[in-house]
Amino acid sequence: MVLNLEDSEEYAHLLAKYQLLHDLTRMPDEIMKLIDAVKVSDVKRVAEDLFQEEKLKLAVIGPFDDKERFKKLLKF
Repeated sequence: MVLNLEDSEEYAHLLAKYQLLHDLTRMPDEIMKLIDAVKVSDVKRVAEDLFQEEKLKLAVIGPFDDKERFKKLLKF
């Protein structure tokens, strides 16, 4: 993120994105502090919410006769 923001266009893009999407202005140092504040327990909580078998989706292109081959990819 730091290297990306050396480009003034990327810096402006970041500020504009936060303003448009979140209706607030966040400076890069604030964003980095928020990122640093993320704990393993936060990641685990979000992962448990996202990675539930009933929520998993898989898109496959092509003619395939063996559907079980792909169903195995959705099991954990």
